[in-house]
Amino acid sequence: MNVTATVDMIMQQLVCSSAARKALVEGEGAVAPLITDPAARQEYLCDCCLEPCDRCPRSLEVGGDLSDPASVSSVIGAKMSDLTNPSAGADLFTPGGANGDRFSATAFWQEATK
Repeated sequence: MNVTATVDMIMQQLVCSSAARKALVEGEGAVAPLITDPAARQEYLCDCCLEPCDRCPRSLEVGGDLSDPASVSSVIGAKMSDLTNPSAGADLFTPGGANGDRFSATAFWQEATK
């Protein structure tokens, strides 16, 4: 199994979330945004499909937005736990698990027949 493809959607959900956007391009209160270069800021917004651009025909489907650090921690933590905790292996293939049906038999078949 390709690890990059396995965690790609989780990574996109984290990096393209409202919480990440606030930290990276907007800042909050006295805390300045981490991306200060306007070109790099625009590239981030385009890569995440947060603003229209040539590379982005529609918004990313990443499993929902994460609006604050607490939701980042709980949602991403649960998804990664399904992948890394051997005792939670069964949850990985359960549609009711943190990763939804991402690793279901149907999802595997759809990916294999692209």
